Amino acid sequence: MPPPYELLYDRGYLDDLQAIDPFDIPIVREALLRLEHQAEQQTRNRRRLRLPISWCPAATWQVRVRDYRVLYDVHGGTVTILRLRFKGSSSTEEMGP
Repeated sequence: MPPPYELLYDRGYLDDLQAIDPFDIPIVREALLRLEHQAEQQTRNRRRLRLPISWCPAATWQVRVRDYRVLYDVHGGTVTILRLRFKGSSSTEEMGP
């Protein structure tokens, strides 16, 4: 049985991925693979965004992966992974460029 969601990776996410610690990449990928089955299920680490983010207005969801945040959008059966940012003590709005 195929997963209910297809994952697509935006160029912004792929560029952001190049800037993180290589040891964190497998952890991020593992978290994203869970989105194939649970993209719209809110959890402690995954939530729907209440307001649009000025620097990534297409994002409707956020998943926390350690000190990183992955922004994504769900449309039908497709999850588009938009951005990956180090959060630290910044707010989601402050993480942008």
